[in-house]
Amino acid sequence: MCVVIHKPAGIKITSHTLERCWNVNSDGAGIMYAQNDALHIHKGMMEFDEFYKFYSEHIDKDMLIHFRLASDGEINKGMTHPFLVFPGLGVMHNGILNLSSTRHYLSLHKKFSDTYAFVLNVLSKLPQDFLYNEGIVKLLMDAVDGSTLVFMDSTGKINIIGNYAETVIYEGCWFSNKYWMVDEDEN
Repeated sequence: MCVVIHKPAGIKITSHTLERCWNVNSDGAGIMYAQNDALHIHKGMMEFDEFYKFYSEHIDKDMLIHFRLASDGEINKGMTHPFLVFPGLGVMHNGILNLSSTRHYLSLHKKFSDTYAFVLNVLSKLPQDFLYNEGIVKLLMDAVDGSTLVFMDSTGKINIIGNYAETVIYEGCWFSNKYWMVDEDEN
């Protein structure tokens, strides 16, 4: 299962922790942050060293980090997270989306991930203020069913929709799950 991390400004995640996340979710990485009222997305990092270099250059920023473990779709730069929903709003996902419309789309386009299909077929069709509509948020909670969507807008506001049961705070950061915390003796 992928992992999404919210790293607040001024907090530094150790390279050891980031490498543990990568080792369990090594199908690519991405980072999203807001600066000067603009959303910045850097994705498609397919090697840990490439990811860590970019992370180190932006280490003092409030950011979201995603490490992918592919459940659907090809393993390539385009299927790494984050995905742009609208200009100024990006999303990262942790889990598997089993919606019938997403599954149907994936049966036609096997190269796409479930998250990419969900962004194309659902999120991008919602009104741009959907995160402030209680009814839509409740529908999305039901739709993600055990997984987690993490949004960031151009102001840096973060919205989390989904499963909080597996989340953990570690090194001052929020992690969407604990699956990356494998016993190092097993590797």
